[in-house]
Amino acid sequence: VLAYRGGEAIDIIRRHALLVSVLDINLPDMTGFELFQEIRGLQHDHQAIFMTANLSDNLEREALDLGAFSFFSKPVDGGRLVRTVRQALESHNRIVWTATGPRRKNIEESVIKTDNRKEL
Repeated sequence: VLAYRGGEAIDIIRRHALLVSVLDINLPDMTGFELFQEIRGLQHDHQAIFMTANLSDNLEREALDLGAFSFFSKPVDGGRLVRTVRQALESHNRIVWTATGPRRKNIEESVIKTDNRKEL
């Protein structure tokens, strides 16, 4: 699922239980840090991977202090990003509650399929 603005991302998170987000630090309507705090208010166990073109030790430290899973400088190596997203998914507690009790949730079950989904 792709969102261009923080507000749009929050709306998507409210409708779908996403496990991991890849967030740019600089968004048109808020910072990636503000967005992550909003998401964490909705889903306390959400994982975030941040990226920015303006890397600094302070930005990276702030992201990690907020609980970011990882932090990348642009341009991002696609293979490395995919591996990091997989690691974030694997580290996520994939136990879900059903009517019959807890069970393990497959990563494939976590992928949201929407009509307006765009491939990266």
